[in-house]
Amino acid sequence: MAITIKNIYGIALYSADLPEVNLVIMAALAASVKLHGANLTHLDLRGLDFRAAQMGGARFWDADLRGANFSDADLHKADFSNANLVQADFSGADLREARLDKANLTGANLRARLAHASFVGADLTLADFEDTALDEVDFTDADLEFARNFPGDLHQQIAARRLEF
Repeated sequence: MAITIKNIYGIALYSADLPEVNLVIMAALAASVKLHGANLTHLDLRGLDFRAAQMGGARFWDADLRGANFSDADLHKADFSNANLVQADFSGADLREARLDKANLTGANLRARLAHASFVGADLTLADFEDTALDEVDFTDADLEFARNFPGDLHQQIAARRLEF
């Protein structure tokens, strides 16, 4: 099934369940979209502009979000597990308590609020953490080797924890 949406400005899908639906979004204006608790698993949302969107608690499992713009978005408690987030922009976004486990965040801009977020097993190659507070963020088994602007002391603590096991 394909749903074609030409303009999603201001659309509200609270707790909507849209698994495995392909959205073809033409000339989308997704700014200010409200998708609180929406199930957006397995969707192809490449390159969409979700700037300042309200998506707290939304589920993006296995979604293709390459190049998506989430700058200044509310993604508190959102779940991006196994999502493809290559080159995604999260600058200024609220990712507190979000799950990005096993997500591919290669080259992503993570200058965001990340307190209590989870990046277990995530690929953070070339991800940018400039000026980002990393309070109680879980990086267990995450690939941080080439992450940019990652605090050196924290990088050493994570490496030391891996050696303990």
